[in-house]
Amino acid sequence: MDRTKRTVAVSIIASIFISLACIPASLAEVIEDTNPKAVQSLMLPVRQWQDTQIATKAIVIAVHGATLHSGSFSPLANRLASEGFVVYSLDMRGFGRWLAGDFKDKPESKMNYKQSQDDIEKLLVALHEANPNLPIYIMGESLGANLAIAIANTSSQKYAQLIDGLVLSSPCITPYLHITPKAIFDVARGITNPFKEVSLEPYIGRYLSEDQRVIDDYLKDPLVRKGMTIVEALASLKTNSKSLKNLKRFPRNLPVLIIAGSEDKIYKANAIPKFMTKLGSDKKTFCLLNGNGHLLLESAYTPAPALQAMDTFLSESVAYRGQLAQENTASGSSIIPSSESNLDPAP
Repeated sequence: MDRTKRTVAVSIIASIFISLACIPASLAEVIEDTNPKAVQSLMLPVRQWQDTQIATKAIVIAVHGATLHSGSFSPLANRLASEGFVVYSLDMRGFGRWLAGDFKDKPESKMNYKQSQDDIEKLLVALHEANPNLPIYIMGESLGANLAIAIANTSSQKYAQLIDGLVLSSPCITPYLHITPKAIFDVARGITNPFKEVSLEPYIGRYLSEDQRVIDDYLKDPLVRKGMTIVEALASLKTNSKSLKNLKRFPRNLPVLIIAGSEDKIYKANAIPKFMTKLGSDKKTFCLLNGNGHLLLESAYTPAPALQAMDTFLSESVAYRGQLAQENTASGSSIIPSSESNLDPAP
């Protein structure tokens, strides 16, 4: 090859590398890691979504609802990761990979919400220690929202100090009681045989979502639990109820965004305003989605208004925290107070 041809070849190769280097971050691939190095020492079934081509704005810990699993957040987590958030989610005991994956044979794999809360708290601490300068948000749906409340509202509030905000989707405040012949039969059978699993599929189709696509995806997902024993169902109700105690002691400066569908047929959306008057935070925002049902975030079909509300909440909170960090740096202080939100507070 003569000098001219070599020069042309080198120029072409250089152009290719330059072009690759200039690919916009928004086009880079989000990587889902089912064994992220950052938290391997916890030995828990954790997923991570991250776009390494984008500067990290904050960390989001996603807490799934009963019967679902960490991967249920995948569509939303990919979106958040493409915007600069690193998203983590773990499977609660008795769900996801504890039930049908590489953790299923472990003796501690059975459903245990107290242990699951401990797992989330360990994840929170580990992520804070590894990333002390990054804000951390907890995003929970359904029972996962209630666990997020419980973690932020411990009597010592030691975990609240590590959290910059909560996103609560379809929190379990007041349940609907659908008294049908099928429900009466299943409850009676559960009482006589409390450790026999009852199929939830007949109820999923009726009550989970107004969007048939959400229901179809839920029923097709092999990691979603399609049944529970009466003992497990009662444990879920007890966990939800326990998380709603002592709400007045909730940290005043912790921003909270609550999202719910007006057509939620599992938990009453109209119970949320009263719940918010009890919640001790001074920074509460309620986004009511007209026409939507219970499952909102753990789906490929999250309603656009929910995404917009989250984008506003997270972006304003991150921006405010960044502003505080700059001001503290200028003044020589290393203390960053709890973040605030400029969103209009709920009444």
